[in-house]
Amino acid sequence: MNNTIDKVTFRNLLATTTREKEDSYVVTELFNRYPSIQELLAVTKEELLQIKGIGKVKAEQIIAALQLARMNPCPVEQRYTIRSPQDAYDYLKDMQYLNQEHFVVLGLNTKNQIVFRETVFVGSLNASIVHPREVFNHLVRRSCASAIVGHNHPSGDVINIVS
Repeated sequence: MNNTIDKVTFRNLLATTTREKEDSYVVTELFNRYPSIQELLAVTKEELLQIKGIGKVKAEQIIAALQLARMNPCPVEQRYTIRSPQDAYDYLKDMQYLNQEHFVVLGLNTKNQIVFRETVFVGSLNASIVHPREVFNHLVRRSCASAIVGHNHPSGDVINIVS
């Protein structure tokens, strides 16, 4: 039996959990910003709060639903693979819509597939200060082979990515 969940079913479950219609602005915006299930599973509460129509309670509902969905992890063949700097940029380009600087860590396995995405620090309009301890803590806990870190510039400048 295949335990994976398809995108349509996932969308329906997320809409039901948040008491939204499947075609509501909130559900549509979630799937526009995070087109793959893997990307959506990696979203943080801070990122959700940046979406119009999502307040603290709804963000907590979504995070709870995503935590349940993580119990049935995405199969390896569906994980996003980083093959070039452009792939990393494409994966993180949703950060361009944020109003504050966010410092993000991508944990990769030995095949350069993204295992997790974590916003380690949310800064101010023009600063993002993070301690290496926070970065490495997430990577070590999940036994990652490598990492990519990045942060955005709300001013509209490009996203900085380091691997």
